[in-house]
Amino acid sequence: MEEIAAASNISDQIMFHQEYIWSNTTRLKDELSRIKTSGFKALVLTVDNTGVNGIRNRQMRFSSGSSDDLHSADLTIPALNKLRDMTSLPIIPKGVKTAHDVKLCADLGFPAVYISNHGGRVVDLAPTAVEVLLDVHRLYPEVFDQIEIYADGGVRRATHILTLLALGVRAVGLGRSAMFANVYGAEGVGKMISILKEELENTMKLMGQADIDGYRGNMTFVNTKQVELEFFGKVLDEGLSSSPFVFGSRTYGR
Repeated sequence: MEEIAAASNISDQIMFHQEYIWSNTTRLKDELSRIKTSGFKALVLTVDNTGVNGIRNRQMRFSSGSSDDLHSADLTIPALNKLRDMTSLPIIPKGVKTAHDVKLCADLGFPAVYISNHGGRVVDLAPTAVEVLLDVHRLYPEVFDQIEIYADGGVRRATHILTLLALGVRAVGLGRSAMFANVYGAEGVGKMISILKEELENTMKLMGQADIDGYRGNMTFVNTKQVELEFFGKVLDEGLSSSPFVFGSRTYGR
């Protein structure tokens, strides 16, 4: 943890720390202190895996261990309030998978919420970020003005990033792309980032929007009718958006 934090200070990056709540309170308090001292700016709290041993075929095949049983299964609201009392860092729930829970996080005063299905590695039929975002737009559109929303899941191309931004996401997470690129070490990850950067620049030029902030919450850049038909079996309210730029759910895997 400290080594990563030191590297981020050199490159002037803002770092968040993803945390699983330890069952041992002493260990949890010690780790929260290390996170704060290391200079992390926020605590990203994993809420979609409550100490459950996920059924992971490759893990079983190679007989690798798991620390899941050391994590607390208590992620109730009183438990979250107790965690808030232990740290002054902002807490961002990660792994939220329903529009109702996004609204709940806003009502509870969290500064941000992270929509994620854990890469499909815990519940393989969990909804994608696009599905959840469409539900938020349909049921609680005011939430986008109340808190920041982050998302990940199946992001492989620049068009995926821009689509999520257009649906109201403030920041987009990458997982497997970076892990696969890391086969070639730091150079591989750097190459992956440069490819995405070039794709972003080209796509933005082709769509006539030079400022990435112009995509944030701007649904004129996506046509949701096709994806609404695939997810809900009908177009919602004449379509949340009717942009000529069309995307489908098949683009957004896990």
